[in-house]
Amino acid sequence: MLDSTKMLLSLCDREIMWLRKHYSQYKTRKFIIFGAGAYGVRCFDFLTKEVGLEIEFFIDNNSELAGTTVCGKPIMLPSGGVKDYFVFVATGVEKRYKEMSNQLDQMGVPYMLSSAFNVITFWSRIKNVLNALNDDNSKLTYMAVVWQYLTTENTYILQMRIKS
Repeated sequence: MLDSTKMLLSLCDREIMWLRKHYSQYKTRKFIIFGAGAYGVRCFDFLTKEVGLEIEFFIDNNSELAGTTVCGKPIMLPSGGVKDYFVFVATGVEKRYKEMSNQLDQMGVPYMLSSAFNVITFWSRIKNVLNALNDDNSKLTYMAVVWQYLTTENTYILQMRIKS
């Protein structure tokens, strides 16, 4: 019987390897996360624990969060001062992905949206489906569909790879 957690981790592992390989071109920049909600916290945990990045601070469009902290890091409003940073966009809402990426494009800031963050966000849902499937072939097929969805250029998720 296939281990669903192991299958999900393999999806994340591919992203981790990609991130580690490609973020080196931005080593002169410091890293921040755009989005200080629950999704941003998951993104922070993933990037710091799995990828080994140091996150300097969060930015968020919610002015009520400005001046507070999350994960021990300050939250600021987005501004031209983030141009020297590399931004990881952290939201699970398609409309916000588009708004946030447009905002960063206008500011001329390099950023990334990642399918691995989506695997983490939907981890429990994906795992529930896998656990409900009875045979390995069905599980492999389902995981192929999940991976295809998360990495297809026709989805908003794969505005992903580095935009600068």
